[in-house]
Amino acid sequence: MLDITDRKLEELRKDDFISIVSHELKTPLTTLSTMIQLLKLKFENDTEALIPGEIDKAYRQIKKMNVLINSFLDIARFQSGKMDMNCDHFYISELVKEMVDQVVFTANGTHSIDITLCEDILVYADREKIGSVLLNILSNATKFSTQGSSIEIRCYKEGDEVKISIRDEGYGISPADQERLFEKFYRVRNKFTTNTSGFGIGLYLCRQVMDDHNGRIQVESIEGEGSTFLLTLPTATISTISPRSN
Repeated sequence: MLDITDRKLEELRKDDFISIVSHELKTPLTTLSTMIQLLKLKFENDTEALIPGEIDKAYRQIKKMNVLINSFLDIARFQSGKMDMNCDHFYISELVKEMVDQVVFTANGTHSIDITLCEDILVYADREKIGSVLLNILSNATKFSTQGSSIEIRCYKEGDEVKISIRDEGYGISPADQERLFEKFYRVRNKFTTNTSGFGIGLYLCRQVMDDHNGRIQVESIEGEGSTFLLTLPTATISTISPRSN
């Protein structure tokens, strides 16, 4: 027998600390975000081209901080079992296109993102949380691949499941790293990631979200040749499908 009481208490203290700090950071960051947006409105027609551009850069950094803080809060909620699920019916193709548009905008044309296949498949899930999973994987695909490389997305039905495949031409992930990729706070460390920021919580949260939806997240990768992430979700049952509005 092994007494792990002290270790569990330490984990609980760490989760409480993360939750408290994240909550405290939300208020000043919200205020700062509002101020930046007001500045953007004031200077968007300014003839000095430098000012609007710098304001946009500041706003993008604030959005990154918001994503990070929300991720820490999500970890605390998962640990306490208080993560709310707001499930509804939606077509996966619409969500994929929406997330691709968002990544294309933030990536500023550094990568080619192609939806080679995306069937109109209805699912019953938390749209916002599945969107965050897609956004995380797409963002990683741009972050860990060279500029100008391609990212290919396919979504299709297989039995009573929908599968979403995201393939990049990035640096790839070693077999040892693949085994631990979805662990909390685990980060791949190699010559390609030395200048990349992150706390190793994104893919951990992705796995938690997929587990909560009775789905799966898997990765296949070859170092130097890229990676393919595969998301699997149950499709909506026929009895719950409502007519689609035009």
